Amino acid sequence: MAIKETINLAHTAIPAKIRRFDWHRLAFSGVAGLVALLLLAFGSLHGLVAVWMRGWVASEPGIHHPEIHLWHDAQIGALVGIMLASSLIALLWKPRQQPLLAQFLALGSLLYLAILAPFDPVAALILAVLLAIPLACYPTLRNLVDFRRPERPSWALLGLSLFTTALMVPAAWRWLQLQLLDTGEHAMANHWITGVALVGVLSLAGFLAATRRPGWQVLGMLVGLALLHLGAATVTLPDQPGSWGLSGGIIALIGGLLFIGVTILEMRQPTANLSN
Repeated sequence: MAIKETINLAHTAIPAKIRRFDWHRLAFSGVAGLVALLLLAFGSLHGLVAVWMRGWVASEPGIHHPEIHLWHDAQIGALVGIMLASSLIALLWKPRQQPLLAQFLALGSLLYLAILAPFDPVAALILAVLLAIPLACYPTLRNLVDFRRPERPSWALLGLSLFTTALMVPAAWRWLQLQLLDTGEHAMANHWITGVALVGVLSLAGFLAATRRPGWQVLGMLVGLALLHLGAATVTLPDQPGSWGLSGGIIALIGGLLFIGVTILEMRQPTANLSN
């Protein structure tokens, strides 16, 4: 009996000490980090600083006057650098605990590519492959199609998202018309349609953050940072083609601060489960 008990104890003690290494998370983090670096290297990092570091000129086919494209560079920085690349970077830590961020990455990328594809199918295809790789490596793929909402939504973030979207839609409509009718450098470089995609992705991110699903905090912060970046660029370059102007830049700065402030306040509130 003593021998039998010893053997049983040994069999129950060994599994408790074994710790599995999370290879899925490691693979995802490696791929996501690499893709984020590639996105930053291929223009979005330049877009984040181009307005204030004008000596750094990025070469682009068909662009002969880079100094008139600084506002559009800032838009690319906000869209790809802040919203997409930063989402990947945020997912490097605890990706399973932030499914909303992964869902935004999937939906935001799909929206961006759907808007871009009719005007630049080659670039859209390259970006699609690049962005699909980390999503395919996401540790819990089933969470990408799970939209259950265990908590009450943030009515403040929802209202703020509706307000900012309403302010940005007229500019997006004007940019779409320019992309279709303009024959200059901006249209040739697909800058106008990139602005349309930016408005769509920012609006999507705001509405998703309002759901308060896991990962909403980072998403709310990213929207705020993107608006602050765009507002600062607009105030610096109020007369650039497509710019929101001085008043629009100030409104964007206020909107960015509100998004960050509301997100922080919501984070401090106790969670309210819908099942209660």
